[in-house]
Amino acid sequence: MRYEGIVVVTAIEGQDLRWETDLVVLPDSRLLTHEADILAARRLQANEYVRVGYVSESVLTDEGTLDSATDPWVSYSSYFGAFDGQGILRATCRLISNAAPKRLPTLGLPTFDVALRAQFEGYSPGALAEIAALARHPRVGPEFPRALFRSLWLFAVERGVAAYVLSVDVLVLRTLRAMSHELFRVVGPQAPAPVRPVFPVWVDVAEIREEIFTRGLGIRQIVLPVDTTEGSVLPASRG
Repeated sequence: MRYEGIVVVTAIEGQDLRWETDLVVLPDSRLLTHEADILAARRLQANEYVRVGYVSESVLTDEGTLDSATDPWVSYSSYFGAFDGQGILRATCRLISNAAPKRLPTLGLPTFDVALRAQFEGYSPGALAEIAALARHPRVGPEFPRALFRSLWLFAVERGVAAYVLSVDVLVLRTLRAMSHELFRVVGPQAPAPVRPVFPVWVDVAEIREEIFTRGLGIRQIVLPVDTTEGSVLPASRG
């Protein structure tokens, strides 16, 4: 698993510090291809939507997912997941391709820039997709959605997706712009939404750089004392 890095600093009396590092800082994230993983992603989405008040429990199916009236996009969606060290899905999102037979939800926002909408609607099928259904377990950190967005970038490069659109409230927009302020372009005023108004946003895939996915993620430092007579690391103090 790739996870938040720990920098171990070993101090030896009379010697320079020795740094031992393995700075791979994102959890495992991937396109979901197994039905069980897709179901887990849809359940996480539904649970989070209920928790924050987007929907009520009355729209949940017996499987714990949103019913088809509430979420008619399932059959046109590709789901992604980010996993913890035990292989449990902790964050998810999905892509809705412009190959779907209906206009993408974000393009349908009344506040979406008219000229840009017309440009996107001229894209060939598969060249545009909407990022939707962002959800993460409330106890996991920002590295999980960062890992998802890295997977979306790799998917776009592999599949020829030129641009992404998405609808986000101010809290999610703040999280995204912690990666890159310039990349996540707001293309219209806020539009009404169930809990908080949402901004229409677009991303030019060609402008994505891999370093944004780890920008600002903290690296912990641990200083370990060394028993210079034995050359071994002393146990951690309980004081």
